[in-house]
Amino acid sequence: MLYEKIDEKEKKAQERFFIKFLNFIALDNLLKGRIGYAMVTGMSQKVDLVAICLKRVFTEEKKVKALLLTQTHGLVWVYSSIAGKARQRLELLTPGVLGSFSLRIQKAHQAVFYQGEVIESFFHLKQDYTKIEVYQKILYHIDQTQWQKKDLKNLFALIVFCFRALAFQDPKAVEAIFLIKLLMHEGVLGLELRCVECGCMLKHTYRLGGEVFCHQHALPGSKMYSMQEEQVIYHLAMTRNKQEVFKKEVSQSLLDKLQFCFSIALTS
Repeated sequence: MLYEKIDEKEKKAQERFFIKFLNFIALDNLLKGRIGYAMVTGMSQKVDLVAICLKRVFTEEKKVKALLLTQTHGLVWVYSSIAGKARQRLELLTPGVLGSFSLRIQKAHQAVFYQGEVIESFFHLKQDYTKIEVYQKILYHIDQTQWQKKDLKNLFALIVFCFRALAFQDPKAVEAIFLIKLLMHEGVLGLELRCVECGCMLKHTYRLGGEVFCHQHALPGSKMYSMQEEQVIYHLAMTRNKQEVFKKEVSQSLLDKLQFCFSIALTS
């Protein structure tokens, strides 16, 4: 009996040490600039993170669940009451809002949201129909093409960039950048002007999804891209400077082709 008590004390001491060790690692990561501090408390985690709300669903009276795209934890479903004072949480759980969230992780990629703060609401996007349309498409495409365990840090930065750019840039260009960068992120956008079947160099290309073909090997339903359109695609894909990337004009014809390319490559 004495040994059992000693073993039990030793076990609890080890658990306390392990929790302290995990919190030390989390704090060290935070100090190194890695956003997302997780405090381990027994069987649950308290996590502070930055996220964008992708969508929300009212599950029952005075309760809501929302899908967050986070910088550090991928996609996370959060649950919250909206009764009484908790109703103010609805502002944070509005699709498209960027905020800081304090969560209690219950299971993998599921958490209870208990407090937070709006960082940016992107209010300017809701004043113009064309901008609203692009804004909603971006949220929809992320929701439809990504999954919970995937590393989405780059996409998080891309969405924030696109939302901010919509305030002062051509919505067609912003949507084209988003589609091209997402295709690149998924590894399905070919940029070399060479047919993937025969290897010949091309003056104009045919694309069905992201791959490039010559006229002879083009797949049924492929769209033809001119050399000028391919140059715009390459510029938008490879330019990292936030001002330089908008120096190439995006025509409605090219945007229509990119939307078709995207639908075949990632959502069909």
